[in-house]
Amino acid sequence: MNFKKVSVILLVLMMLFTMGCSNEEAASLSYDGSLKIEMGDQTVEIPYNDIYKMTPVKETYKTVTSSGEEIVTDIVGVSLNGLLKEQGKSLADFNGIRGIAGDGYAIDVPAEIIADKDIMLIWSEDGENYVDKKLPLRMAINDERSMYWVSNLMEVQCLMETETAEVESVALNQIVFIEPASKTLDQVDITYYEADDKGVKVTDLFKSIQASDPVVFVATDGFEKTEKLEVLEQGLLKLTGENAPLFMSPDLPKGMHVKMILQLTSGNTAFMSANNAMEAFTSMSFEDNEGVSLIELIDQAGIKADSYVFTSTDGYSVELSGKDVKKGILIKDEDIFKVKFEGQPKNTTVKDIYSIAAGAGGADQAEASETEVAELPAWSIEFTGLSDGSFEFTSDRAQRKLDLYTVEAVKTSKDGASYDQVWEGYRILDVLDFLQVEDFTELKVVATDGYEMVFTRDQVDENMLLGVIEDGQPVKEKKGHVQLMTSSLTSNFWVKNIATIEVK
Repeated sequence: MNFKKVSVILLVLMMLFTMGCSNEEAASLSYDGSLKIEMGDQTVEIPYNDIYKMTPVKETYKTVTSSGEEIVTDIVGVSLNGLLKEQGKSLADFNGIRGIAGDGYAIDVPAEIIADKDIMLIWSEDGENYVDKKLPLRMAINDERSMYWVSNLMEVQCLMETETAEVESVALNQIVFIEPASKTLDQVDITYYEADDKGVKVTDLFKSIQASDPVVFVATDGFEKTEKLEVLEQGLLKLTGENAPLFMSPDLPKGMHVKMILQLTSGNTAFMSANNAMEAFTSMSFEDNEGVSLIELIDQAGIKADSYVFTSTDGYSVELSGKDVKKGILIKDEDIFKVKFEGQPKNTTVKDIYSIAAGAGGADQAEASETEVAELPAWSIEFTGLSDGSFEFTSDRAQRKLDLYTVEAVKTSKDGASYDQVWEGYRILDVLDFLQVEDFTELKVVATDGYEMVFTRDQVDENMLLGVIEDGQPVKEKKGHVQLMTSSLTSNFWVKNIATIEVK
């Protein structure tokens, strides 16, 4: 019995000794100076040595490097939110934070991150206290990119709403390609990490547009950053060398630079890197032409129109319908970028492409079309015979995932009379592509009353639609609000009140 009591006492003493060692390890750190925290009209300075003496929090965090590598590490530190609460503040009071290192590196952490995650101020990783360059503290955010993990942390600025650019909904109506556009501008010499590169002033690039706040960056790895126009106007775009295009400024901390830009948007214009677009979008080819999808590029920019105008650096331009643009590609031929369209005359090829703009009234027409589609009645069709079973394809999915196409057809009435019609709907081939059907031999379309129609693979072409608009009006309820139709076959092949489509 005495032996058991002694054992319990020894165990308690060991636990206390271990906790004491842990606190002693933190207490052994020493660093002169204080962490400055700005909170709007209030500023506090907390000595680093006082922070080291606070009750530590131990967590396992993950960070993601710029190359996509995930690093898991055990951290020790204190919560920034905990420090703020001692001052009667909270991260929820602010629209972001800016971490600033002793060497001038700075990075803004946006509101959407601080709303979901705590910010830790740490002094130890994987059981080792920091030394040298990482001292006195490092900012850490779980499962976020390593650029937010600011070492040698000296200052934290809590940003008020007025200090951050706020994204407003602006209808974009043109894309300007950065590299071709820059050929028309004065080049400047840039020295970046001892490398000699070329670039342009952002103010020169923006002269052709009505620039406005905010400027939104999208990098090739998906990183997004919002910045004030006044910051951009002080900077340069580095166009050659590593990580180009790269936004920078000699007076701007390197942590606020943006590398590998795919797109930067200001006002109604999306400036896009033609070089990076060649890597970012789906490869397409026809005949001897190889490039990337133009419609994917336009979708990335967020432009919606019924037609698009393509203009070269010398002013030559052509306008094509949205339907024709879907078969267009961006091609790089040495240092020249051009656009080319399958099935179109040679004069539609635009060399040294400068911009893509919405056609006359294009943006307004597109918005009107979307309003009409949103008001269409709901419908549902079950697709069977798929590799992973059956799938309910609905009007909602069609509207969100697919484009409406227009087909002119001839319909024959029961009395033998024929008359022209205009149909709008979703291509069956696009639906099958959405359902990841790579190959099939036939489709069996079954109506709600049991009527069946079988189509061979050759009969299923680009003119076969799930028609939802007939001569400008939504398909009537008695036809199920959707009707399979095709201009390639007579109207006695058309099927209304569709219940299922079996893929064979």
